[in-house]
Amino acid sequence: MRQRRSGVCILVAAMVLSVAACGGNSPGGVIDAASGGSGGGGAKLGEAEAARLLTQASFGPTQADIDRVARLSAKAWLDEQLRASATHHLPLCRSLKSGDTVDRNARTDAWWQIALTAPDQLRQRVAFALSEILVVSDTSDALSSQEGLCWYYDLLVDGAFGNFRDLLEDVTLSPEMGRYLSMLGNAKPDAATDRRADENFAREVMQLFTIGLVQLNADGTPKLDASGVALPSYTQADIEGLARTFTGWSWGGARSFSSGPANWLAPMKGFDDAHDRDAKTIVGNTAIAASGSAVQDLARGLDTLFEHANVGPFIGRQLIQKLVTSNPSPAYVERVAQAFADNGRGQRGDLAAVVRAVLLDSEARGAPATHFGKAREPLLRQAHLWRALDAVPATGSGRYSYRSAQGELLQSPLSSPSVFNFYSPFYSPAGEVRSAQLVLPELQLANESSITLAQNRLYQSLYGDYRGRSGVSDSAILVDYAALLPLAADPSLLLDELDLLLLSGQMPADMRSALLAYLRGIDASKDGGRARVQEAAYLILASPQYSIQR
Repeated sequence: MRQRRSGVCILVAAMVLSVAACGGNSPGGVIDAASGGSGGGGAKLGEAEAARLLTQASFGPTQADIDRVARLSAKAWLDEQLRASATHHLPLCRSLKSGDTVDRNARTDAWWQIALTAPDQLRQRVAFALSEILVVSDTSDALSSQEGLCWYYDLLVDGAFGNFRDLLEDVTLSPEMGRYLSMLGNAKPDAATDRRADENFAREVMQLFTIGLVQLNADGTPKLDASGVALPSYTQADIEGLARTFTGWSWGGARSFSSGPANWLAPMKGFDDAHDRDAKTIVGNTAIAASGSAVQDLARGLDTLFEHANVGPFIGRQLIQKLVTSNPSPAYVERVAQAFADNGRGQRGDLAAVVRAVLLDSEARGAPATHFGKAREPLLRQAHLWRALDAVPATGSGRYSYRSAQGELLQSPLSSPSVFNFYSPFYSPAGEVRSAQLVLPELQLANESSITLAQNRLYQSLYGDYRGRSGVSDSAILVDYAALLPLAADPSLLLDELDLLLLSGQMPADMRSALLAYLRGIDASKDGGRARVQEAAYLILASPQYSIQR
């Protein structure tokens, strides 16, 4: 490992430089379903474009998926995925529990099994993106129920293609969010005891979940005052008014505001005796009249946020970032925001229309410009590797158990260090990226230590945990080289296949030439060709070129 580790610092630098301009500045639009285009709309995709679409819209392409999707258009595949039945996490979490309690192992094992094998890949991929926007985390002591987190994740799965207003209410009233951001048990102010309404959820629902910190144009660019300073989207008074709006909520099924028992699997219940029924003013100078119930005021507060002009570009831009590119052009953001504002049938907030707009846009489906793409976050890199190489559990049980992700990748589902996720959508590393006024969100996770850990995990996945190797751990997830070994005798054919699976057919010519020269120096008969396959896969997956999803 000494020689491989010596390149880590070079890899970090190369990653930064190679993605310094991963923006989107080409003209474009939503591809007409009838006109086709470069792999979009109604045109058959072909293998490379199928692999690219699957990379953006799933947990990674498999050869079987590529073969099938290549015969479809992007629109046809999206339509198929939007109709697919949802795979829920809670039933699987329960089936994997040891003893009477769903523990963290059961929850994360269920997540990996679904991410790697479920047929509703688009829904699951969007749900994961939403889990990094509408954040709750088991790193908080307030969240003691892993079963409840499975239930919460299913809210995101069900809401991935639903209406954002419904999802916002489901998330708001979930006991997981209620405990995480202390809305559960948020009682009305009491002047006698100097008690104030808790502002935690009110602040974060605006800053992180709906409208953001500054007023936005429809294309996601900030609105500026006469001095060129971005205009704030809300004030401290707005936070205080919204905090009072969200008072009076406790456990679902409770008989009173202050009584339990804790119910992690049902929406919270409003209690008017603990709700502030005085008049309130919230964002946009919106007045909420006195005497409203907890249910009525919450609805008015959420309606106000949902109707705010910022929501479309704020949420749309983040979904583009998480699926397609870190720096979408303003025009791309505006087209997605328009889909949020009106799905074509007069409905606002239709997330299915938003996802369709994100993935069918010509900037997503056209040939990637030089300044286009996103860094792959560690968890998605690992999922991609396992799907591309047909990985299976060592025991044959069907249980995909990867319990060291948090330590090895610094990521695990619903385990971010704070409500601000593992990384900020606005993160811009110092240097060339920041000088170009671009962002590289996922690189907030990257440092020499974290990349060394990720490279060690990659090495273990390819050289340690593969089918046919003796002595592997019963809990290991094993890659399967069976489909690649017949290609080992011809490095060119081997690279063709790995290029498709891992780089969506985008391998640069100079990289291909260097890899061919190296692979030809490895005895094709060594270990039945496995050495060539392993080295080829490792060098691609460890490369700066792979680190960027384009």
